[in-house]
Order: sequence, then structure tokens, then C-alpha cells
Amino acid sequence: MKQSLDKFIMGTCHLLERQGAFYLAFFVFNCLPMCCYMVMKKNGEAMFSFACFMLLINLVLCFLIDKLPELAQKILKLVLLAVFFVPFLIEGVVVYNYTALIGVGVVASLLETNMKEAGEFVTMYMGVQEWIWVVLLLSGGIWLFLNKPWQRLHFDQAGKRVLTSCLLAVTITYTVILFSLHIEVLWDTMFPMQRLVLSSSTAIDNIRAYRELSSHLDADVELTRNDGKIKNVVFILGESTNRNHMHLYGYYLPNTPNLDDMAARGEISVFRDVVSPHSTTIAVLSKLFTFCNHESDKPWYEYSNLIDIMNSAGYKTYW
Repeated sequence: MKQSLDKFIMGTCHLLERQGAFYLAFFVFNCLPMCCYMVMKKNGEAMFSFACFMLLINLVLCFLIDKLPELAQKILKLVLLAVFFVPFLIEGVVVYNYTALIGVGVVASLLETNMKEAGEFVTMYMGVQEWIWVVLLLSGGIWLFLNKPWQRLHFDQAGKRVLTSCLLAVTITYTVILFSLHIEVLWDTMFPMQRLVLSSSTAIDNIRAYRELSSHLDADVELTRNDGKIKNVVFILGESTNRNHMHLYGYYLPNTPNLDDMAARGEISVFRDVVSPHSTTIAVLSKLFTFCNHESDKPWYEYSNLIDIMNSAGYKTYW
């Protein structure tokens, strides 16, 4: 038993010596965004367990790759790194800017953007500091992949055995903890590639459904009157506000002095006999921006909406 365990440990050590560059790069591509996200969410325990689990998964992958011929190994590793780098880069930007992982909204935005919008996004979010980080990370990864500095570290058999044993013990222990306490972060959300593929499938279905629905709608909005002289209309939607907490609508504290003054001068219209169709923002918007109301017999998305009406009136609309 002891000899078998020792053989397994030393075999793992030699495997890491041969596949160390790929092992490290693939680990970073698949683990770094999720770990950063967990740190931002102040969930350090889950982050450490997840990192250990990914180290173990990568070790199994390296073991399988190591069984292939040398040329096949090189080709497969390059393909895997190239393919998995894309979701790593996308999710890295999303985590850094929005503290979120790849989701349907992110993929839908990518699918429906154009080069001009993409260029404006990069200009807005990628400053000098961000580009320096990108260059440093890419340079460091390429240097590690080409030079393999760990191969120049010389440990005796006992040192290699201790280091590899510690790696295996820690990764296996925290993988068990992850399965027992944080199983929700596994399976569908394990790899950035998984999140990208699953989100892409949903986003594509949503876009296809929207376009099919749009083709059945009455695109010709009939305007009963269009003699307005206002060149620009700005619609401001205020969320998380309750009229019962506004002095303008009778609240006892004078917390809306500017609105009170504007109402006294007749500069704003104050509606006092309006009933909300729902108690949540998203649900209200389905009625607010369409001709659908609480008594309608059709779903809201089968009605004309405010944006289409403004377009028919000759306005260029922007969200």
C-alpha cells in the first residue's frame, strides 16, 4: 500500500514537471475570474475550495493529455488554451467592471453590438492602467509557457514527495468541502466556457424569439396627431421611489422642496389619480411603455411600444 501511494505521488510529481506550463495556464483561464468574483463577494472559503477543485480537475486533464503522442499533446493544448482564453478574457472584463460573471445579458450585448459600439466600450473602460495589466499578464503567461522556470528548480526526491503530497492532500480535502458545502457553484457554472455556452444558447433563443415576434407585430403605427415642435424629448425613469414618502404627494416631512416650488409655479404636472398596475419595477415597465394595461387580454409584448411610436413620429430614439 505504501509503495503504491509513493508511486502515485512521484508519478504526479513527474506529470506536473512535464505539463506544468499547460497546467498553470489552463488553471488561470478557468479559475481566476470565478475566484476574483468570489473575493469581491467576500466568499473566501468558497473561493479557496473552488480553486483546489479546479487544481484537481486540471490534474486529471493533464493526466489524460499526457497519454497522447507528443505532437497530439502540443496541438490539443494549444487548441484548448486558445478556445478557453476567449471566455476568460470576456469574463475577466465583466468581473472587473461589473462584479458579475458571464450571463445572458452580457452575451446578448455582445451579439447585438457593432464595431463602433465595441470601440466606444473599450475606450470607456480600458484606460492606460488596464492595458498595462493586459500586457503584463499576456507577457507573463507567454514567458512562463516558453521558459518553464519550475523545471530549473531542483528538489531531491524527498522534497518533491512532500510538495506533491501537500498539493494532493489540500486539493482533495477542499474539493470534498466544496461538494459538501458549496455544491451550487459546480456543474453549470464551473468553467467560464460553460457559462458562455449556456448563456449564448439562451441569448440566441431570446433574440430569435424577439425577431419572430416583431415580424408578427403591426409595424405601421397610425399617428392621430403629430404637430409637436419639441425637437428633443428626454424620458427619465426614477426607480426605488415611493410617492407615500414624498411631501409633494402629502408626506408629512418637507423632503421635496424643489418639486414643491416647481409645482407652485406650474412648471410640472402632478398626477394624483394614478394607479400602478404592479408593485415591482420590471412588471410596471411592461405596461408603462406599451398600450397594455392591467385589464388587457393579450401579453404586453404583443402591443406597440413607446419607442416604435416615437420612431414613427420621426424621432431618432436612443436608450
